[in-house]
Amino acid sequence: MTVCAEDPINPCPARRGHAAGRILTGITLVWLACCAPSHTGATPTPTPTPTETPAASATPTETPIILAPTQRPMSAFEIYYEPNLEMAPTALMDIEGAVYCDSDMYVQAATGLNFHADVRVAGDLYWGRSEFYSINSYVAFNANQSWSDLSPPGPTTFTDGRSQLSMDPGTGLIDAHTDGWAALSANRWKEHVRDNVADFVVFFNPGLGPNGHHVIIERASVADSFPVSSVKLENIASLRITCGSSGLITGARRTSPEGQLPVTYVTVDLTYPDPVSPALPRKSVAGSSYFYDSRERKWVVTLDLNVGNMREAAANGRTDLLPVNGILYASNEDRDGGAQHGAVRIRNGAVLPYPDAPATGFSVVSDDAIYILGDYNTVTPAGGRPRPLSMIAGDAVMLLSNAWTDANAGGPATMPTVPVVSAPITGTVKAVGSRLATATSVNAFIIAGIVPSGSDTDGNNATQEYNYSGGFENFFRYLETWSGRNQTFVGSRACLFTSAKYTGRWQNNADIYSPPIRVWAWDARYGTEAAPGTPLGWISLSSSRLRGDFDGSGCTNVYDFLYLLDHWTGGPDVPLIGTDDFLALLDHWTEGSGCT
Repeated sequence: MTVCAEDPINPCPARRGHAAGRILTGITLVWLACCAPSHTGATPTPTPTPTETPAASATPTETPIILAPTQRPMSAFEIYYEPNLEMAPTALMDIEGAVYCDSDMYVQAATGLNFHADVRVAGDLYWGRSEFYSINSYVAFNANQSWSDLSPPGPTTFTDGRSQLSMDPGTGLIDAHTDGWAALSANRWKEHVRDNVADFVVFFNPGLGPNGHHVIIERASVADSFPVSSVKLENIASLRITCGSSGLITGARRTSPEGQLPVTYVTVDLTYPDPVSPALPRKSVAGSSYFYDSRERKWVVTLDLNVGNMREAAANGRTDLLPVNGILYASNEDRDGGAQHGAVRIRNGAVLPYPDAPATGFSVVSDDAIYILGDYNTVTPAGGRPRPLSMIAGDAVMLLSNAWTDANAGGPATMPTVPVVSAPITGTVKAVGSRLATATSVNAFIIAGIVPSGSDTDGNNATQEYNYSGGFENFFRYLETWSGRNQTFVGSRACLFTSAKYTGRWQNNADIYSPPIRVWAWDARYGTEAAPGTPLGWISLSSSRLRGDFDGSGCTNVYDFLYLLDHWTGGPDVPLIGTDDFLALLDHWTEGSGCT
């Protein structure tokens, strides 16, 4: 018997058909306000004190106990969404890790959508499209009052801890619109699927206002309050590379201790001698380029971060060109009053710098959108060491394949004059067929924004816009012809905000991209280890529901006891709790609930 109960979210390696990551009813998750790295990838914080607060409607025999809290990274979830989470993949999609949505969740699939771990939704769980999606003639209104354009739909299944069961028990689809939904879902999926989770609480940067979580990636300002300054990742990063509206690229290394405000910096030279041919012009870890983004319908001026050059420079004595704590902050100003986007692009990143203590990996954060060009973090370092942990956090994240060239992006007529670029690209708009992608892989924890369904992208608030967000299947934004080519991703993804800068809405438009074969998987390392800058949270298991009625019988019976036992012994339902906690829960379970 293998017991890995120290981790309540992702306790053991997953087995297909069983939960890869689990969040039981009664977990309380409190995200911390800050995420500065240390030996664990984030700033250590005081452990919350266990309490014994009964639920408002609880009887004396139902008073919950709160087990010892455990600190876990946000990347412990394969999918973490603050806005509405919409999923409507046309190809088969399997989600192996735990899912949390702090709003409403809408699911459907053309071929199949399978959740192999626990799903928790603060709002409601629906089958179909959200009410903000396009109401066109081909969209059917189903009996459950949800919208769908996938007909006939494929199965959407959730785990009950032992097998995958669809949203159609044989009597028609069930979701939050269905009478008795709470009891139906609890009976069908044995508490592995829950919405309106009043006892699953997430506090992340409380009081920051609408879209407040965007603040963690925004530029620091002397006008920031202390609570705001303490959560901004620019203040936490040990290396900063910026490009102003004039095109001047500068580097700065933080000299003040972590956590000390205000932050102080010293300028760092971003160039270094060519180690092979010193007589050649000096090489640089940062540069500039530009191309046309067909989704944004704008020219983009990029601040290019060359990760390979950072590694080379460090290997030849320029260790100051690597972030000591693993976090690099980059920012690039817009041009021509916003007519041209300033963005950050990561290139030559197949091999990441292997960190020295206290860093746990290599992370890039920007207030701008981030383009990942080519393979990222795909090569295992020499000596049998695992790949470094990495977080990429930006306003939006685009994936450009290994075959991408700026010239093939095309664009309308000639780009306006922009500083710090070579000969301008001229010509007419190029079709997406000129941008043929090749197989490309990424391994990381990604934080990015979306353009939600119903967004007022044309500025006309007088009419409702029923555009689709693109769903989780389009969390990454594409600009190439990917048809028949693999886009591999291994890691975890979090959507914490609405994109503030890259607001071009998703369009099922062949002039922008064609979808790849999505070879996506969850990396269990991100369930227990934190890449630099990853937000951390406290998780506590409450026994109030653990000892409750899991099979819908109205009593806590033998089935419920076996369910609880599974979470301790490492049975088919994988363990969640240690021996002491199990015994405490057992004591509460044996008090009974008035049933015989």
